[in-house]
Amino acid sequence: MKNLQVIISPVVSEKSLQETVFNRYTFKVNPKANKHQIKQAVEEIFSVDVVKIRTVKSKPMVKKSRKTKKTIKIKATKKAMVQLKPKQKIDLFDVSTK
Repeated sequence: MKNLQVIISPVVSEKSLQETVFNRYTFKVNPKANKHQIKQAVEEIFSVDVVKIRTVKSKPMVKKSRKTKKTIKIKATKKAMVQLKPKQKIDLFDVSTK
């Protein structure tokens, strides 16, 4: 699996932006990717050193709309929380208040 296929997008939420203070960054990744592939992809794309990776999988779900009574299928997703070495950062998550 190529590096650009492993990392789908960064997760930008209030909690993930608060974790950037501790050098922890959250990405939405391919559900078939393992920790070694995620580590290699982050290190090559952002040129940083990864210390620790935690992953979370969510199961596919089927929800029903109340108004239209239609069923909506939600695909399975996977998130990876990546911790970097001290004094390293990813500029993609840098949100400065001016």
